[in-house]
Amino acid sequence: MFTSGMKESESGEVDIGEIPSNAVQDLVDFAYSSSLSLSYTSALQLTSAADMLQFSEVKQVCCEFLCSCLTPANCLELLQVADTYSCPELNRAASLCRNLNFVAVSEQEDFLELSLEHLEECLSSNHLCVSGEEEVVVEAALRWLDHDAGSRSRHAPRVLGCVRLSLLPPGVLVERVWPHVIVSGSPECMELVRQALSVQLSPATNTRPQQRRPYQVLCAIGGWDGDSVVHSVEWYDPHTARWKPGPSMNEPRKRLGVVAHCRKVYAVGGHNGKATLSSVEVYCQRSKRWTSLPNMSQARMFSGCVALNNRLDSWEIVPTTLPYHMYSEAVKCDEAIYILCGRTSSRHEREGHPSIYRYDPDTHQWAGLESQMPHPRAGFSAAVVNGDIVVVGGHRGREKLACVDLYDPAGEIWRRLPDMLGKGRCVLGAVAVDQLALL
Repeated sequence: MFTSGMKESESGEVDIGEIPSNAVQDLVDFAYSSSLSLSYTSALQLTSAADMLQFSEVKQVCCEFLCSCLTPANCLELLQVADTYSCPELNRAASLCRNLNFVAVSEQEDFLELSLEHLEECLSSNHLCVSGEEEVVVEAALRWLDHDAGSRSRHAPRVLGCVRLSLLPPGVLVERVWPHVIVSGSPECMELVRQALSVQLSPATNTRPQQRRPYQVLCAIGGWDGDSVVHSVEWYDPHTARWKPGPSMNEPRKRLGVVAHCRKVYAVGGHNGKATLSSVEVYCQRSKRWTSLPNMSQARMFSGCVALNNRLDSWEIVPTTLPYHMYSEAVKCDEAIYILCGRTSSRHEREGHPSIYRYDPDTHQWAGLESQMPHPRAGFSAAVVNGDIVVVGGHRGREKLACVDLYDPAGEIWRRLPDMLGKGRCVLGAVAVDQLALL
């Protein structure tokens, strides 16, 4: 401002608007000491002041500090701050907090004061954690309209268009939405409701919108760490890029099968170091613990399966000319099957093989991918998390690995993720779990 030829560089006095004097003092002190002492209030003030006076380093530090202060009670305020001062990391973190806690956030006074644009962005998100209950979303939309019905009624078609009305039970559409005074007074809104009812009454001839999908985290379960079979569980959150320990299984397992269903995680069979297991246990998000289920009729290990195209109760022969590999993994991603190779049957090849193959069910063709695994290994596990393929653990010869790699099928690139906690593990289980299940 004072060195780039702007008019302030030639003025003896500069109007800095409504920037608090203590924020200016903090910036002056930082210029001499390169240190800051932050609180929530001072960080808000300094973000504004640093943005105006071009203290980019201070602005970045303040945004990082505010990310650490996020709660459901202040996420909407901080989302506004992020938008006003162009803080992408704060925007991402505040949006995540809002989506994960939408039920509580939508009941706050700040929610009723959202701008139309911010409301549309919120209600349209695929990642609102509402447990599949679209009623929560429509009630939030109607509350926002009712808060200032006089000026907001004209926006009702845009607001209601963000709600996935055809996912609502018919009773809610008929008894709650249809008779609402703003909805019934808008021909456009009534048409939206009629279309939703048409989908409800004729599901075979209409396509429903997809359910909102919560963010997913990665769950790494059990395995062999080189000394013993373990029952430990770890969660990896892609948004914080951190691992944290979870509740341990009741029984140590390696070579187990894992699956997530209806916000529960199942650990199936495996080997405890002495015998192959028929036991099954399930982690329930409500109890936050593992519970034993009835045993399988037969003990199993190295079991696994992939569901494709929602086909049930039938087998289909898939052509293959792939080379034989042991300790490989198969995952379904974007309606295709990916095979991540382990090692061949050769006793001399213990390092693992980096090849990946993709099967297209439309063309019935396999294709080897050019982008190979950056860390060849065997005995690893893999899962699809938020549309990306994540490879966890494994072994390279006698070395047990803690490394984790992510493959982006759209960009066809790999990137390294933070290592698992503690020692490396192989023949473990990995599965993606909706983050809502961990709250």
